[in-house]
Amino acid sequence: MLVYLSMIEGDRRRERFASIYDQYKNLMFYAANRILQNEQDAEDVVHEAFLVVIDRLDDLWESHGPHIKAFVLAITEHKAVDLWRRRRHFGEQVAFEEAHHAPAYSGEAVGLNEAIAGLPADDRALILMRYEMGFTTREIARMLGKKEGAVARAITRAKDRLRIELEKIRKELNAI
Repeated sequence: MLVYLSMIEGDRRRERFASIYDQYKNLMFYAANRILQNEQDAEDVVHEAFLVVIDRLDDLWESHGPHIKAFVLAITEHKAVDLWRRRRHFGEQVAFEEAHHAPAYSGEAVGLNEAIAGLPADDRALILMRYEMGFTTREIARMLGKKEGAVARAITRAKDRLRIELEKIRKELNAI
């Protein structure tokens, strides 16, 4: 944590960061490790996420409460999925399907997790917040500072995109 604190000017900003760090570091590590299934990679992802937190510290602190938790989780998961995609692109075996509690033998579960990973970051975050983390539409709307109806429509669009991604993957699996 000392490395991060040395990057931050002002005692008040350091205290705010320390509060966020202490409260969410373990949760962020768990979220990254759940996706990557590799502790060293998870630590790297959490480090990258904390650099984003430092960059947006003032705006983030203004939102308080569940907004901070949602933000740090979303950033961590985005970074982890991005690393997973890079690894997959270079041919490394990375077990994203295991990270989402999907059995490795299930073609449908593997397809679902690949489809989720293939979504744009905003859509992926909405799907994960709603269905993986269990937040209600109202809670997500509050966290994002949007109207509940707008979030509900965004979730519907994200599910539509997920359906399209699933169809692509199913076609690829059937072609094999």
